[in-house]
Amino acid sequence: MSLLFSPEAERQLAALRTDHSCGVLYERVNEMLDLIESDPTDRRVRRRRYRQPPVWGVPVSGSGHDWLILWGETADGNAVLYLGTDVA
Repeated sequence: MSLLFSPEAERQLAALRTDHSCGVLYERVNEMLDLIESDPTDRRVRRRRYRQPPVWGVPVSGSGHDWLILWGETADGNAVLYLGTDVA
């Protein structure tokens, strides 16, 4: 099943893809997205747990930036709800 994206997360990923100064970050984010899609039970994509709403958080660093992927299980499949700066 394909990974789903909120409109905002999809826009952030597209912007990251075109930002050539963030190539390493883009690669690392994609590695984690691939892992969420292929093995959502892997502990590397379940590093943080949030209760309200019930989602998982995956911190990703690269190109001098710290980002966070928030994803959750929905009736339609696994969905990325947030992709952007990690403010925690």
